Amino acid sequence: MKKQELKQLIKQELEEAVVAEHDKAKVLKAMLKAGSNKAEAQALLKKHYAYVDKKYADSPASKKKQKSLLHSQVLHPKQTSKK
Repeated sequence: MKKQELKQLIKQELEEAVVAEHDKAKVLKAMLKAGSNKAEAQALLKKHYAYVDKKYADSPASKKKQKSLLHSQVLHPKQTSKK
């Protein structure tokens, strides 16, 4: 691999990482706008964002927000006590 090709590959990877972080910030903002707690929203994104981003790569931030919340509810349903 030539030096120029390597530079192009590194540049492309860095650009993709920046776009991914920007998209992740949009999803967090959408979650906060929908009424989520900031700490909980960040924890959900940390846990489930990689899967959601891979599965729904071409979806807008609002759709990724919905899928992140749905995915977290399916995997970790809230336990309610019956009295």
